[in-house]
Amino acid sequence: MAQIPVNCGDTLDIPGGVYVLAASLTCPSAPAVHIVANNVTFDMQGFTLSKSGSAVGAGIITAGGPTCVVTNGISIHHGTVSGFGTGISLCVPTSPGVSSANTNAQIHHMTLTGNSVGLALFNADGNDVHHNTVDANLGTTTTTPGTGIALFGSGGNQIHQNEVTANFTNGIALLFSSSNNNLSHNEVANNHASGILVTIGALGNVIKHNEATGDGAFDATEYNASCGTNVWQMNVFSTKNQACIQ
Repeated sequence: MAQIPVNCGDTLDIPGGVYVLAASLTCPSAPAVHIVANNVTFDMQGFTLSKSGSAVGAGIITAGGPTCVVTNGISIHHGTVSGFGTGISLCVPTSPGVSSANTNAQIHHMTLTGNSVGLALFNADGNDVHHNTVDANLGTTTTTPGTGIALFGSGGNQIHQNEVTANFTNGIALLFSSSNNNLSHNEVANNHASGILVTIGALGNVIKHNEATGDGAFDATEYNASCGTNVWQMNVFSTKNQACIQ
């Protein structure tokens, strides 16, 4: 299949389509790119998507309208997203009670910097997020903006070999019922709140072989009593809030 060039505001809607960014783009509105088909590949070829004006909306998103657009098997790689409300967002329901999932996405070799949130996974299961640089995402309004990688009600994801630094609140956050995720071999440093944060109700997660240092609150923060069913092993943290974190 021929490669399809992408411009600001494009919708990637061909199943199995291979889309490419042929030059860096500064987009006046968000989303800059909207993915609505399965098995789409978006190769950014080392270029940057940035937003002019205020940091609102998503740079790359798989949702729109009153329900999530459920996409499977997408790949987003080798580029930079900067200046948006969220750099990359998988599944954002805009109506109460809507629940669906994006699955089997690959997000790798991306730089997500200068957004309000770097990467957000909403009800997104079984995705692989690796070898990304997520830094200096500086949203300031609540706990969630300013987070590098945030999972909301998402499960079975692999979050590994990412560098997550200098974000305004947390580096990596497992929020609400985000469960059965694996976090490994991430390097996390100098985030203003927690390096890795797990909130009450996020259970069954395995957090191993990560290193975090220099974070403002704790390098590792776990809010389930005695870590609940979460497993923290073989990590290197300078500070932590519970003895069950190892």
